[in-house]
Amino acid sequence: MPDVDRLSALIEPLVAREGLELVDVEVAGSRRRPVVRVYVDRPGGVGVDDCARISRLLEAGLETAVAVPETYVLEVSSPGLDRPLRERRHFERYVGRDVEVRLIAPRDGRRRIVGTLERVAGADEHSFAITVVDPEGGRWTFANREIAKARLHWTW
Repeated sequence: MPDVDRLSALIEPLVAREGLELVDVEVAGSRRRPVVRVYVDRPGGVGVDDCARISRLLEAGLETAVAVPETYVLEVSSPGLDRPLRERRHFERYVGRDVEVRLIAPRDGRRRIVGTLERVAGADEHSFAITVVDPEGGRWTFANREIAKARLHWTW
């Protein structure tokens, strides 16, 4: 399977040159036919034409760098309403919004916390913590290394 970190390092500068932000890269599928999902965004959102343009650009870059096997699938899309939050800047942008946090290891018997993102603290991009207040008023603080996944949460 292609390495997500290597793919992200290849993709991010290409996306940035087009005025977009790389939100996330996922790899799924099989070894023989991996599916590379790339999520991009910018203020005001991205459209189908943006995704098609970025897809063509990324295909050329990934194939030139031999970062994927010949038989791969590339999907480029917006992160959607429930966008993932991975980097410190993502969390900082959405302070005050509802989030869903899935933990690597359970805390107080819970692996999933839904609540309002209250704050982001810490020294740098690689070592920070977030505080989430759940609907019952419980305050949870997690180091970024404890978080398996986090995304915006919408109640419908």
